[in-house]
Amino acid sequence: MSELGQLLKKARLEQGITLDQLQETTKIRKRYLEAIEEGDYKSLPGNFYVRAFIKSYAEAVGLDPNEVLSMYRNVFPDTNVGTVTESLSPKRTITKRSDKWSKFATGVMLASFFLLIVGLIYYFAYRNHDGVNQSVNGSNSSPITDKVATVNPNGSPAGGNVEVKSAATPSPTPVQPELKLVKSEGNMDYYQLTNAASLSLEMTLTGTDCWFQIDKLTPNGNIFDHSMIEQGNLAKLGSPRKWESDQPIFMNIGLPKAIELKVNGIVVPLGEISNPKKLQIQAAGL
Repeated sequence: MSELGQLLKKARLEQGITLDQLQETTKIRKRYLEAIEEGDYKSLPGNFYVRAFIKSYAEAVGLDPNEVLSMYRNVFPDTNVGTVTESLSPKRTITKRSDKWSKFATGVMLASFFLLIVGLIYYFAYRNHDGVNQSVNGSNSSPITDKVATVNPNGSPAGGNVEVKSAATPSPTPVQPELKLVKSEGNMDYYQLTNAASLSLEMTLTGTDCWFQIDKLTPNGNIFDHSMIEQGNLAKLGSPRKWESDQPIFMNIGLPKAIELKVNGIVVPLGEISNPKKLQIQAAGL
């Protein structure tokens, strides 16, 4: 055990500090601490780490690190200072050269990137300009009306030309209205007519005389006000009978099986009942 190691170990034991505690405090591995106390400096990573470890050890056990380091130099002098100084000079020179090359390479890359951008801009600008000229020339040379030569049955072209006309755009198919039974409550059926903005009613007598009442419904808060359209016996008023309304309709039919009822051309199924029946029909709009 060296004199320096004995000094450090004695100070540690006087402070009551274990090697594990010293390892936690200095962040130096325990085996390096033991090597310092034994004077086994060859087990340490190098002279730089030896000085740093001894300084940390001394501070942790309450000794003056500068005084301890002076003892360390007497025991194990630093003989590699000159060598290290000499070896650092070439590295610095190499580092300076590498910095110059990196700056030169960076400049070349930036210049190349700039030239590439300019080339791409010129290429696409020229291409678009050429495309515009071709489209203008093509539009000037093409005839307004396309003509094709007719061919006779024997394969020879006929003398005249036939003008080609584009086919007319077909008109859209009109949407047909649909009548749906929404709900039934007692003797009241509620119908809704979709794809229609107004109601067109047609009543035809198919049996004995039938009494009816038709009202126009206008909203008034949570209820409907009834505005009379017509009432009476269908046989006396004439059959068939038609009505138009842009508002919901209320109907009270005395003998449903004696008439045929159509809403916008759609037959309303009334069944074969003999009791009066009430209906409410509303158009849902287009």
